Amino acid sequence: MRKFLVVGCGGSGAKTQAYMMDQLKALMRNIEPERTELPKCWQFVTIDVPLTPENGPSKLPNVPQAGGRYIGIGSAQRYSTFDIGVSSELVNNGGLKEIATWAPANPGSIATPVSDGAGQYRALGRMLTIPAVKKIQEGLKLSLDVLNNAETIKELNELNYKITGKRADANLQSPVILIISSMAGGAGASMFLDVCRILSTLPNSKPQPFLLGYLNKLTCDLFFTNFSKSFAIDTKISSRACF
Repeated sequence: MRKFLVVGCGGSGAKTQAYMMDQLKALMRNIEPERTELPKCWQFVTIDVPLTPENGPSKLPNVPQAGGRYIGIGSAQRYSTFDIGVSSELVNNGGLKEIATWAPANPGSIATPVSDGAGQYRALGRMLTIPAVKKIQEGLKLSLDVLNNAETIKELNELNYKITGKRADANLQSPVILIISSMAGGAGASMFLDVCRILSTLPNSKPQPFLLGYLNKLTCDLFFTNFSKSFAIDTKISSRACF
């Protein structure tokens, strides 16, 4: 076992995380039958547009209910009002030109309630991500800090001893960062590159290893067999194996 930070972008990422967490809990009960929670060395963070997390799939707990963290980046405002605020801030910072080629040209025509989701519009999702960068940074940093605290290291060392019968110190171990997103369009597809950039700026994170999971179906599981570099596999293999 080793440290993992699993970041789900958008609704598809969140659903995949819920399935993964359920499978991983079953795996951990094979090691410790009394265990009801995932070890702290596996941190799950969902970043999505709804202000409150959506229900989990197939009556499973959602990510925060299963012990993970939720970062909601939506707004209670109408999108047209929200767009004016973001554009005004970018004008003040000299950054309006950066969104000119892709931001919605007619914000007033967008009826999507952005408190609920991006409605499969990539431009909406990215516009919502821009002012939430600091919030995303802070939430991801909290989870990375958990991976490096003494309690987590002690638990991971004890679990590895139970599994392998060998003593090892995970104190200097860098986390594997797994980013899960749909490419269908919407919140996840719009934000996942920005999330990668944000992660690379954090003090307890390194630009590699990053594992990018591109999902064609909501329930796809990802199985990564090589943590030496960034890569992606689109497959339907049990997510349990990636841990």
